[in-house]
Amino acid sequence: DSPTFVSYLTWLSDAVGIGRVTEIRHSLQGDLPTLLVVSVDLVRKGENIPATLEIVQNGGPHFSTTYQQIVTLVSTNEPDFVVGEQAFLFLSGNTATSAAKGREEKSLAANQFTLVDGAKFTIVNSSGAATATYNTRIEVTLSVASINSQIDRARTAQKTLCH
Repeated sequence: DSPTFVSYLTWLSDAVGIGRVTEIRHSLQGDLPTLLVVSVDLVRKGENIPATLEIVQNGGPHFSTTYQQIVTLVSTNEPDFVVGEQAFLFLSGNTATSAAKGREEKSLAANQFTLVDGAKFTIVNSSGAATATYNTRIEVTLSVASINSQIDRARTAQKTLCH
C-alpha cells in the first residue's frame, strides 16, 4: 500500500523534505564514494535542517587501494540521481531527532545524511506527480498532495504516541 509506505518512511526518518540535487561529487579517495549536494526547498520533518545538505551514497567511482585504480561500486539499494532533479527525500542523520533517539551517526558530518531504506520520490512534473524509487525499483506514482498528506498523518501520529 503506497500511503503506508510513505508513513513508514516518515516514521523512520530524522528529516523529510523536498530538495533539488545541485551537484554530484565522486570521492576518488576515501570511504565516501558519492556525495549528493542538495538544496533544500521545503522541510516537512526535522529541526535545524541546513539549507544545503549532502547525501552520502555508497555507490559510484572511487580509488581502490586494492586494485590501485579508479573502480565503480554499484549499490543495489540506492537510487540514481541527476543534477537538477527535485525529490521528496527521507533522511537519516545527525539531527535533534536522532540525538534524542540516541542514534547519532558518528561517521557523518552535521550536514550529511543517508537515505532511509534507499527511497526517494522524484517529482516528475509541475502538475504534481511524484514517482517512488525504492531500492532502485520503480514502485508507484503518487500525487505530491497525497505524499504531503501521508507525511502530515504520520507526523501527527508520531507526536501523539511520543508525547
